[in-house]
Amino acid sequence: MGWWRLLQSLRRFRAQSTLVLAACLSIGILSAGLAAHSESAKDAPTELRTITTAHEAHSLTSEEAKRAYPIHLQGVVTYFDADTGSGHGALYIHDSSGSVFVKFAPGSIKSLPIGSIVAVFGVSNPGGFAPIVDQAKVQVIGRSTLPADAVPVSRTQLFAGQYEGQWVEVEGIVHSASDKGHLITLELEVMDGLLFVTSVREPGADYASLVDARVRIHGHEAPLYNSSDQMVGARVVFPNLSAIHVIEAAPGDPFQLPTLLIDNLFRWDNMSAMRHRVHLRGVVTMQWPGASLCIHDASGGICAQTFQDTRLAMGDVVDVVGFAGSENSTAVLSNAVFKRAGSGVPVTAQPITAEEALLGKHNSEPIQIEGQLIGRDLASADTTLMLT
Repeated sequence: MGWWRLLQSLRRFRAQSTLVLAACLSIGILSAGLAAHSESAKDAPTELRTITTAHEAHSLTSEEAKRAYPIHLQGVVTYFDADTGSGHGALYIHDSSGSVFVKFAPGSIKSLPIGSIVAVFGVSNPGGFAPIVDQAKVQVIGRSTLPADAVPVSRTQLFAGQYEGQWVEVEGIVHSASDKGHLITLELEVMDGLLFVTSVREPGADYASLVDARVRIHGHEAPLYNSSDQMVGARVVFPNLSAIHVIEAAPGDPFQLPTLLIDNLFRWDNMSAMRHRVHLRGVVTMQWPGASLCIHDASGGICAQTFQDTRLAMGDVVDVVGFAGSENSTAVLSNAVFKRAGSGVPVTAQPITAEEALLGKHNSEPIQIEGQLIGRDLASADTTLMLT
């Protein structure tokens, strides 16, 4: 019977071994299935959240903005340009959280009144410098007004990119108003330098009357950037004339301003007038029509930058109005306009030596100098002769 008990023991061991093996196989298959499911879940794309505020859209990192987050915003239109000329249309939208630039296909939105309340549907994009809303579809859902409050900023703050895209306030004196294509650009002298402020030109609007006025303008900081998407400057874009508040109107006729002697510019007694246009009268000593005009009076000479191309003769007496400044330690006028006042006697060029010329005591005055011509500066945009 011993052999019978041994046979029964072997049969029980074989059955138990089969159960253990089956259990191990089941556990292995289950583990493999769980691992495969885990890897599949890891590889599955994460659903991107929908961005619903201007601040959140503008605050994305460049890498996040590349993921094309869906964006749904509601806000007020604070700038609109149907076709920027760069292959897209543009607008700024402002909500309670801030502002953001919105890009759309040119011609897809023909007009959009400033102050419209809109729903914007689009996706995030890194933009040329900061994140924007791209591929936008816009639906008008109401009417409102421009935001009353804007952040007062300096030129330095703007050029630091601190308020990129945001609704800001700048204040200064308008030096010029020039149009290019469908845009109008004001050159604004603020406390820490010159700033360009741009808008879509309104038909029939009188921008020239703003020259020499002190104004306060609400608009958006718009960056200037190079081909490497590096910020190299800034400007402000404003919606329309309703965003300009005139603090101090410009003189009605600038040629009725008191006449100053050239040598009296930037003297103590006249410094308070230097931020506005000054009125000079003198005899024409040189003119490059549409670029520069030089005059001379009893006290000295000065050259003025001007876009006016009215031709004058040497010796003509002219009234010149412009903004006083300095260049290479010499007084100059910028954004000047002029009108002929009569005929005069041409100013005789004064003979000087090369040493005297280098001292700068005859800047902007007609001179005569002798020397041997040794060459011409071909790198100069103007005709430049080299004497010894």
